[in-house]
Amino acid sequence: MTTKFDLVAIGEPLVVMIPDRPGPLRFAPRFERAMAGAECNALLGLARLGGRAGLISRVGHDEFGAFVLETLRGASVDTSRVVVDPTRRTGIYFKEELALDGQAHPTYYREGSATSALVADDIDAGYIAQSRALLVTGISALLSDNAYGAVTHALQIARSAGVMTLFDPNLRSGLWGSERARELLCPLLEYVDIFLGGEREARVLLDGDASWSTRELVEKLAAAGPVEVVLKRGAEGAAMLDATGAFFEQPVFRTTVKSAVGAGDAFNAGFLHARQRGDDPQVALRVGAICGAAVCAGTGDFETFPRESDLAAYLESTER
Repeated sequence: MTTKFDLVAIGEPLVVMIPDRPGPLRFAPRFERAMAGAECNALLGLARLGGRAGLISRVGHDEFGAFVLETLRGASVDTSRVVVDPTRRTGIYFKEELALDGQAHPTYYREGSATSALVADDIDAGYIAQSRALLVTGISALLSDNAYGAVTHALQIARSAGVMTLFDPNLRSGLWGSERARELLCPLLEYVDIFLGGEREARVLLDGDASWSTRELVEKLAAAGPVEVVLKRGAEGAAMLDATGAFFEQPVFRTTVKSAVGAGDAFNAGFLHARQRGDDPQVALRVGAICGAAVCAGTGDFETFPRESDLAAYLESTER
């Protein structure tokens, strides 16, 4: 079957409200509305680099649902497999920038959202089979019991169709399955080709010993199923174990950090873009790090993601 997409993702589109000033939300008189959602951030980033992207999801039959659909379509992300739910609302979250650390802290309002009603019947096997890769995260899997079944079903479809699977645990508190994350997410690793997760999350999933080195951690993750393991290490950069067992490290790109929310999703998009165009693992890590740093420099979750021409210039400057 001819591929139609470079990446299909299953995830929850969210509306994010960004206050016009730092401090507790109670003192914020005005907010800027934008779009967010881990999987959508990755799709929007890949599309900005010229990739073909599609989303499987649900949104509410409300103005926020219309807003996220228009945003995705305007960025050339296919939404033909997004169900508009007539009874549930689109998820929303607020960013709060506290003066103590200068970082953005999210407060989510997504319980009972439209995407939490995602079921296995919403997963179109033919749609997934038309893609080069499928991305799922622990967020979508842990939204609800039925969403977990839908994500599992999608991974099984992708594995049967020979579609590359990517998994980012993206652990969040307060979800249906958050307290059982290790129990629910570890069985999914057997269907995963590329693990793209934070180092802290990886240690949580493996119930890991704090004394494990980064290399020991990626090797233990690879033993659980993934063919390749990528660890996003925040200020420490990134590390990777590829299919041959070779180990790579990438330092972080220094930037003025306005908000780190969405940086990991940007890394995922950049890394996949580089691998799909044939770059070696070291270059792919560098591309991911550049994209993550670019998003950190803005207040939105994806708006400052680089375009292809910008990325080429950044790569050239780092090589020099």
